[in-house]
Amino acid sequence: MTRVKDAERRGCQLGAMQNLSVGPILRAREAFLRAREAFDNRCSGVRWERAAAVDRAAKGSTGPFAGRALDVIAAFQTWPMAWRLGIAIAVVVTAVAIRLTLLAPLGTRLAYVTLYPAITVAALVGGFYGGFLATICAAVLAHLLLAPLEDAADWLGLATFLVSGFLISGMAEVLRLAGSRLAESEAIKQHELKLRLFVEQAPAAIAMMDNEMRYIAASARWKSDYRVEEDIIGRSHYDVFPETPERWKSFHARALAGEVLQAQEDAFERRDGSVQWLRWEVRPWSRASGDIGGIIIFSEDITERKRAQLALSESQVRYRAIVDTALDSIVVIDENGVIRSVNPATQSMFGYAQEELVGQNVKILMPPEEAEAHDSHIESFVRTGIRKIIGIGREVAGCRKDGSIFPVDLAVAEWRDTQGHRFFTGTMRDMADRKRVEEALATARRLDAVGQLAGGMAHDFNNLLAVIGGNLELIEQRVNDDDVRQLVRRALEATEAGASFNRKLLSLARRRKLEPQYIILNARITETMKLLERTLGENIEIATELAADLWSALADPGEIDSALLNIAVNARDAMPGGGTLRVETANVSFDDKRASKFPDARAGEYVRLSVIDTGTGMPQDILRRAIEPFFTTKEPGKGTGLGLSSIHSFAKQSGGFIALASEQGKGTTVSLFLPRAVSEAIARRAATNRDQAPRGDGEVVLVVEDDDQVREVTLKRLEALGYVVTEARTAPEAIERLEADASIDLVLSDVVMPGGMTGYDLAEWVSSAKPRVKVVLASGYDRSGGGRESNLKIPMLGKPYTREQLARTMREALDGPPAQMGHTSPVNT
Repeated sequence: MTRVKDAERRGCQLGAMQNLSVGPILRAREAFLRAREAFDNRCSGVRWERAAAVDRAAKGSTGPFAGRALDVIAAFQTWPMAWRLGIAIAVVVTAVAIRLTLLAPLGTRLAYVTLYPAITVAALVGGFYGGFLATICAAVLAHLLLAPLEDAADWLGLATFLVSGFLISGMAEVLRLAGSRLAESEAIKQHELKLRLFVEQAPAAIAMMDNEMRYIAASARWKSDYRVEEDIIGRSHYDVFPETPERWKSFHARALAGEVLQAQEDAFERRDGSVQWLRWEVRPWSRASGDIGGIIIFSEDITERKRAQLALSESQVRYRAIVDTALDSIVVIDENGVIRSVNPATQSMFGYAQEELVGQNVKILMPPEEAEAHDSHIESFVRTGIRKIIGIGREVAGCRKDGSIFPVDLAVAEWRDTQGHRFFTGTMRDMADRKRVEEALATARRLDAVGQLAGGMAHDFNNLLAVIGGNLELIEQRVNDDDVRQLVRRALEATEAGASFNRKLLSLARRRKLEPQYIILNARITETMKLLERTLGENIEIATELAADLWSALADPGEIDSALLNIAVNARDAMPGGGTLRVETANVSFDDKRASKFPDARAGEYVRLSVIDTGTGMPQDILRRAIEPFFTTKEPGKGTGLGLSSIHSFAKQSGGFIALASEQGKGTTVSLFLPRAVSEAIARRAATNRDQAPRGDGEVVLVVEDDDQVREVTLKRLEALGYVVTEARTAPEAIERLEADASIDLVLSDVVMPGGMTGYDLAEWVSSAKPRVKVVLASGYDRSGGGRESNLKIPMLGKPYTREQLARTMREALDGPPAQMGHTSPVNT
C-alpha cells in the first residue's frame, strides 16, 4: 500500500509539473492552461492508468479469459480494504458451504479441497491480509464443520493447510506487488513521455533541464526563438549558449536551490552582436523522492515589442521636443473644451503659467464674443460632424492674460486615444507681426501709387516752374525799381515753394534725384533757427543742444532744411498753448544688434538730428501710421499728409532712417539719422564756400531741350552768365550739331526727350565720340535712366534750378575732367 501511494504521489508530481504557471510571459497562455487541465485530469486518474498498465502487461502473456480475470482483480484493488476483507471471508464461507455439500460422498477426507482456491481468490482480492484472514477463517470452519481435530493426523492436516494458506497469501501478494510496480513504471513512463511531448509541442518557448543543466526537453518555439537548429537533448545549456551571462547562471543556480525567479524584460547579447530582449520565468521541478531534479524555463522573445516600445518612446521624445520648441502655441483640449496640455509658446503668447491653463476651459484664451462661437462650433461638430474650423483653419481673436486682444491664425486637428475618447489639438500663430507687415506692404503700395501719380505730374510741373523761375530771375536782373524787384522776389519765393512741394512728391515716390553734399549739420540748423523763430511764434520756446564734435553728413541740404521745417511746424501744431521745442544733434554708432531694433537701420555711423516737443503726443495707433502718405490728423485744408512721409523717403534715399517716439500728454520726438560723410575736409570747405555765382568766359554751350519755353529761358540764363549758346531740340539733332561744330565746349541736356534717345544716351555718345566735351544733365522727372546715371561721372541739375545752382554746376563741369564711365560723386553746390 505504501508503494502504491508513492506511485500515486510520483505520478501526481509529474502531472503537477504541467501545473506551473508561466504568468504573463507566454502569449499562448490559453493553450497552456488547457494542457494543464488535461494533465490534472490525468493525475487524478493515475490509479486507473496503473491498472491499465497491468492489464496491458498481462494481456501480453495470457488469453482473453485471463485478461478479463485480471480486469476483475484490478477492479477490486480500487475498493476499500474492509470491503475486500469482507469479500475474502465470503469466498471462504462459500467454499466451506460447497464442501459441506460434498460431506456425504467424501466424508472427512479431503476436508480442505475447496478451501485452497478460496484462499487464493481471497489473497488476490484482499492481498496478504485477505489471504491470511481467509486461511484462519477456513481452518476454524473446517474444524467446526468438516473435520474436527481428533488425532495427530488431523492436526498435521490443519498445520499443512495453514502453511499452504500462508504461502498462497504470500505468493499472491508478491504477484500483486509485481503487477503494481509494473503499472507504476508504465504510468511514470507514460507521464514522462507526455510531459516531453507537451514541452516539445507547446506553442511557447519552454525548456526542461536536469540538475546538471542538461536538456531533457525543449519546445519547437524555444529552438526557433533562440536560433537552435541541432538536437540539444542531453547537451548542457551552457554548451548550446556559451554566451550566457554570469548573472543568468546565478539565476539558474538559485532556481536549482528551490527559488522561483522571473523578469519582465531582460537584454541578451548574442554572439553575432545582436541584442535579444526576453521575458522569462525559471521554476524548479522535483523527483519522486522530493529532491529537485532540475529546472523548467519559460521564455518569450519580446525583441520586436521592445523595439516598438523604444520607437514609441523616441517618437514621444521627438514629439515633445517639437512641441516644446515650437514658436506656435499648441493646445490640447477634450470634447468639453477643457485644456489638457499646453506648450511653452502658449504660455509666452498668452501670458499664463501652465498650471493656470491646464484644467481650465479653452475659452480663457478668447474674448467673450469668440468664446460663444467656439462653443457652438464644437457642439455642432460633435452633433453633425460638419467642420467649420477643424482641418480648415481660420483667423480668430486671442485674449492675453492682461486682456489685450490680438489676431491669431488657428488650425485644429481631431484625434482619439486608445479608449476612443475624442480630443482636439489647436495650433495658434500670433498674427500681429504679420498684420504689421501687411500694413507696411499696403503702405508701400500706396506710396508706389502716389509715386506713379507724382512722377506723371512732375516733369511738366517742373518745366513750368523752370520757365516761370527763369524768366522771373531775368526780370529781376533787368529792373532797378525796388518795388518791382520786391514783387519779383515774392514770385520767385512762391516758385521755390512750388518746387519744394514737387520735390516732396518726387522724394516720396523716390523719383527725384537727390543732390547729396558734404555738410556740417550744426551750421545749417543755426541758419534755419532764424526762420523758425519767426515761423513758430512767440509762445514756443526754442532750445538747441548741438554736439561740438559733430561729424559731417552726406545729404541734400535743401531736404534737410525742408525736413527740419516740417518737423518744427508739426511740433508747433501739437503745442497750441505753447511749449518748448528742443533741437539736438549727436554722433551715434549702430552695431548689428542695435540696428535690428529699427526697421530701416543698418550697422554704421550716423549723425542724429532730433526735434523734441512738449506737445500732446500721439497714441500708438496714430504713431504707427504717421509716415503714411496723405495721412493726417489735421482738419481738411490744414495739412497735406506729406510731411513725415517725405522725410522718411528722403532719409531712406540718403542711406539713413527716421525714428518716432511719442507719449500722450508728454510730447513727441522725431529723430533723423543721416550717414556720416567720408571726408570732413570737403564738408567744411563746402560749408564756407558761399560766394556769388561764378560766370562763364565765352565758352560755347549746346542746350538740348524739347520744351521750347524751357529751352528759351535756359539760353537767356546762360547768355546772362557769359556763355555763348547754341541749341538743339532732340538728341539726334544735338549729335549733328556736335559733329558739325567743333567749338562746342559743353552740352546741357534734358534727360527725357523725344526722338528715341534720352539724355543718358547722348551723354554716353559724347563721352566716347567727343571726350573733350563736357556734359551736364537736367531733369525734373527721371523715369528713363534705369540706374545708368551711376555709370556716368557727370553732374546733374534737378528742375527747377536757380541761377546760382546753374552757374556753379556749369563752372564745375567745365573746370572738371571730361564725362566718363564711373560712379557719380556728389555735386558741391
